[in-house]
Amino acid sequence: MANGIGYALAPGENLFSGFSSPVTGNTGVLQSDFYFVNSPTTLTLTGLNAGTTYEFSDYNAAFGAPSGRFNTITDSQTGSLVYDENATPGSALHDVFTPLGTSFVITYTNLNIGLTTSGDTYHHYAFQVDVVSVPEPASIVMLGLGCLGLLAWRRRA
Repeated sequence: MANGIGYALAPGENLFSGFSSPVTGNTGVLQSDFYFVNSPTTLTLTGLNAGTTYEFSDYNAAFGAPSGRFNTITDSQTGSLVYDENATPGSALHDVFTPLGTSFVITYTNLNIGLTTSGDTYHHYAFQVDVVSVPEPASIVMLGLGCLGLLAWRRRA
């Protein structure tokens, strides 16, 4: 994660260890443990800089058959999607956002109404937060001047 960024899961999150992820390689090893709690649950990112653009990546693994773990995932800036965490053996969700303040909240609400076992909850395996790089204004100016030079050279030739 980017420097200075912290996170907090909702109170009451439970740790499940020793999961045999259907994802292979290092990502599968990373997904051998996860946190879960009854719905809804939140993940709060803290230590953000207002006005800076970030990318949140949420890495997931199936914990059952497809169509078994539907959740609505909503962020604090009204981004929202419905997602089946079991749809594929492994997946990653990405959310690019520019916070208005120093925190950003993601809420996970289970849609498997009537299902109460812990296996039907959203599983927090791994996530990452990165600052999205934006070229410096001087770099953009230099690129523009280079393009103008190429155009002038082509016209002479």
